Amino acid sequence: MSQDPFIARDSWWRIGAAIAICAGFVWVSTIFLIPAQGMKRQIVGWIALVFFGIAGIGLLPRLFGAAERVRISSKGIYSRSWSDDMIPWQEISRISTWGSRGKTEFILLRLTRPDRFPPSHPAGYSSKANALFGVRADIWIGFTLTDCRIDEALAAIDRLQNPVEPAVQSAPVRPSFGRRRV
Repeated sequence: MSQDPFIARDSWWRIGAAIAICAGFVWVSTIFLIPAQGMKRQIVGWIALVFFGIAGIGLLPRLFGAAERVRISSKGIYSRSWSDDMIPWQEISRISTWGSRGKTEFILLRLTRPDRFPPSHPAGYSSKANALFGVRADIWIGFTLTDCRIDEALAAIDRLQNPVEPAVQSAPVRPSFGRRRV
């Protein structure tokens, strides 16, 4: 079986679709900014305009890059949304999944010593807020805007975390001291 690393990169068409959806919400939110709509609707319009505008602009650099988002190798797991360091298998105490409506959406990593791998990207700093969903995990890894599916990543974890031992192993060489048992 191959020991090639699993690599998930940004998917330009998925990111482009997300930017188009953000632009659509920005356009719709401008309708709420008309003064005749009332103060509450104007506030909602401004909140939507700012939120979806920032989200769309934040996705633009990812549209033109082909950066690795996730790398799973025999050394460990790297998630660009968390930090710039690879987390070795020895530091991962538990791997699980989380999803909604019966669909798996995230891979969750629980670390033995989370303080050794602090977040270095904005998504990493918000990971503690994920406890609001009732799930305790140190690192959440999603594949929504990548060119790979989560089931491919789970298969790579199974393959690379616990490499298969050969079915037949040669016996260790022992000295016989000239005696032979029959």
